[in-house]
Amino acid sequence: MGAELLKFDGTFEKDQYLKDFQCPQCQQTISEQDIAEKNYNLWVSDYANEVEKSEFFSGRLNRNLTCYGLSFWLKAVEHQNCPELKGDQQ
Repeated sequence: MGAELLKFDGTFEKDQYLKDFQCPQCQQTISEQDIAEKNYNLWVSDYANEVEKSEFFSGRLNRNLTCYGLSFWLKAVEHQNCPELKGDQQ
């Protein structure tokens, strides 16, 4: 079962969860700076993504509205540009 690169330019409500991941390329964790600079790629499951539909009444618009939610199983997070390793001399 594979993973697909999610091309996402938005923001997350709970982006602190990205710090739980270690980049498979450089073995460093995703830092707060990486999150702030959006220096990461998200890999999501290619088989377990879900769509949810909900309806609610908008008092402001005085009508029912439909909202769709997408749930992705996040499999990996990697750096777009890996930081230099600490102590790495060039």
